[in-house]
Amino acid sequence: METCIRLDSINIPADISALAGKTFTFPVNPEDGYIDGSVYFFAAHNPVDVTKITFGECENGKLPVTFETNWVLEFEMTGFENFNTTVVSSIE
Repeated sequence: METCIRLDSINIPADISALAGKTFTFPVNPEDGYIDGSVYFFAAHNPVDVTKITFGECENGKLPVTFETNWVLEFEMTGFENFNTTVVSSIE
C-alpha cells in the first residue's frame, strides 16, 4: 500500500537553509495553530496531527527533517487504533 501525508497551512521560507537547526511545536487539531494534516488510508482521509518539526543541519543540499506525529485512525473507523510515530525525511 502506498500513500502520503498531506500537511497544509505550513509557511516554509523559500531558502530552506534558514530552517537548519530549528524546532517548531504545534498543538493538535482543533486548537489554533495546528497543522491540517491527513493521510488517505482505507478509502478515507484520516487526521494526522504533527506536534513537532525538527530540522537538522543542511548537508550536500539536503536538509534533514523529523516529524513527531499522532495518527488518528479511529476517526474513520478503519479498525486500527490511533498511534504516535516519528517520521524522518529530508528536503532537497
